[in-house]
Amino acid sequence: MTFFVIDTTSEMVNRSNPVSKRSSLERGLGYFHDHTATLLLKNRKIDRVGIICASDAGNHVYSADEAFTYTDLRHFSTIIEESCKVTSGPPGKPSLVEAVTLGLNQFKPKIHLKYLRNLVIISNAAGSQDLDEVDLSEYTSLIKAYNINVIFVGIDFSANFEKTPEKEKNEQFWRKIVEKEWGGVVLDADEANESLVYSSTLKKVAPRVSYSGSITFGLSSDSLTNVSILQDDPLSLKLDVQTFPATKIEKIVGHTYTISENHAANTVKRTANYYYKKYDNNEGRDEMAGEQDDDDNNGNYVKVDVHPGEFVPGFKYSNRDIIAVNSDLAEIAQLRSNPGLSIIGFIQKTNLPYAYFTDESSYVIPTKGGKVSNPILFNSFAKALLELKAVALARFVLADGKEINLCVLIPQLVSVNGRLSYSFISVRLALKEDQKIGRFPYLTKKAESQIDKDEIEAEDEDDDDEDEDDKKREEQGDIRQRKFPSDETNSLMDSFILSRDLDGGSNKPTINVLHNQKLDLVDSQCVYMGDRLDDMSVDEKLIPRSTALAKYNRNLKKIIITSLEHDSLSLFLSEEKFVEKYLVEKNPNAEKISNLYHYDNILRGNTVGTKGWLKGFNVHSSDISKTLIDALDVKYLEKDEKKHKRRKYEGTAFERFFRNEGDSANSDMKADFDEFFDVKDLLGG
Repeated sequence: MTFFVIDTTSEMVNRSNPVSKRSSLERGLGYFHDHTATLLLKNRKIDRVGIICASDAGNHVYSADEAFTYTDLRHFSTIIEESCKVTSGPPGKPSLVEAVTLGLNQFKPKIHLKYLRNLVIISNAAGSQDLDEVDLSEYTSLIKAYNINVIFVGIDFSANFEKTPEKEKNEQFWRKIVEKEWGGVVLDADEANESLVYSSTLKKVAPRVSYSGSITFGLSSDSLTNVSILQDDPLSLKLDVQTFPATKIEKIVGHTYTISENHAANTVKRTANYYYKKYDNNEGRDEMAGEQDDDDNNGNYVKVDVHPGEFVPGFKYSNRDIIAVNSDLAEIAQLRSNPGLSIIGFIQKTNLPYAYFTDESSYVIPTKGGKVSNPILFNSFAKALLELKAVALARFVLADGKEINLCVLIPQLVSVNGRLSYSFISVRLALKEDQKIGRFPYLTKKAESQIDKDEIEAEDEDDDDEDEDDKKREEQGDIRQRKFPSDETNSLMDSFILSRDLDGGSNKPTINVLHNQKLDLVDSQCVYMGDRLDDMSVDEKLIPRSTALAKYNRNLKKIIITSLEHDSLSLFLSEEKFVEKYLVEKNPNAEKISNLYHYDNILRGNTVGTKGWLKGFNVHSSDISKTLIDALDVKYLEKDEKKHKRRKYEGTAFERFFRNEGDSANSDMKADFDEFFDVKDLLGG
């Protein structure tokens, strides 16, 4: 449930920024439009949105008690536009303060429901407001008791903007109330809008249990296939755990609709129909011969529909041979296994093959409730592996009859709301494909060494051509030389790496604690609360987001927001050259206008405001990069484009033979040819 308190007074409508040439209201509504467009993309039925317009004529409340829709957004935009036209009212009335209290009172009727409540205030805090005798302390207990998030989006609240004494006084008042008393945040509108473009709000991962069972260690081989032995095994270690999703692949938001002539949207339903071709032998012809004759034109074939209920599982072992798999064959072919998470060994974390990581990761935490000793044993086990810098390899079966997975359990210290706890991160290992064996250089040999004949033959025993080449090199006394970097070059490379160290200037302790909002099972970010670049950890800065998906969602939001300026959404989408008009980025400072991702905007991912922290690293390392390039003699090579010249037509061999009259070798043959054939005789002349 989110209420927006929007300042629509004349100070917001008429005051403009000299750089952007846009009014304060237009810049402040960017946060409102982004949040509402995000809610429409999520399409959740539990979202509730309301607005309170604080105009010169008073405050007006408009709220939607049902699920937020696109119609509500258009209605709110119309109300805001009409509220801006009202310019007369009592002078000096602190309408914004009353609007804020009115917004907090809107939460009281449904305060008993489990909503995430947000109050967003959009104003430039300009104009005359009598704030000396204002007391909002009575709402402090309400905000803290029900965890109401208060966000003040201030226009021109940055430190670089020159402010009047009146605006400075108003801004200090709201910072004191919102940040210190209510525990909220105060954002600058321009920095917030810039951050929302490149750093969208985090996607909530629902804390749903994917597996509930036990971690076992020290089981006998019979226990993996026999439940009774597993339960009665007194020598094995058992820990009751649950697994939750840690990271999930975010999917593209979208549906398929058809728009009729009356602009009504209808959902498109797709169904798959299956059939097979059967040869029609009504004419009494040989079936095999008919199949060979009609294989290309399908002349005597008829289509026979297959209903979904007729499908049975099968095993295909050639292009034409398929065996139907019944229950008996499936039981014989599949390896018997019981659901569970069984530790089969340990490995040092430094020897963990990160390249083998695959699939989505999961949290493994102790089961809620149960024996008191269970979380103690779990924490002791995780802490011991952390001290040993080791990880556990486990055999995981999700359910009876499911695939057997080999996964790795990585012990991790997790920070959730300031509290530390132990957990495991489970990641599946990709151990299905064979390893590729190739030829690699000797990295441990000296700079100059003669490779033995036996080693050469061992390397090339399967390749006769390379074996012959190696023998020739050996006979010629070829010595393979490898150039290693000098100490000076190594020192330059070390300096280059350290100049691009992400957490080099951080004063935070280097304890191995996972503090990442996206991986929390408790927190979820519904509205943008702002980020401080100095307070962000490296984990938070490097939260992986799909740039393609972010671009897709950004274009969808742009379509929704831009359509509010038109009469109809369907007519707006039907305009000619729609993409060129509304979706292509128009940056006058750019040399080439492009709608694709390039080096400049990729490095601005996960940024805060106008601070491109990844892009700023080029400034620190530019000088040493040039020195390193000169030392290594690195050059960019361009492949020469071969110009395909059109081959000159020289005629047939017969024409080329008689074209060269000056060729002495062919002169006698040409004379003999003239004796046998006279052109005049052939032409009847």
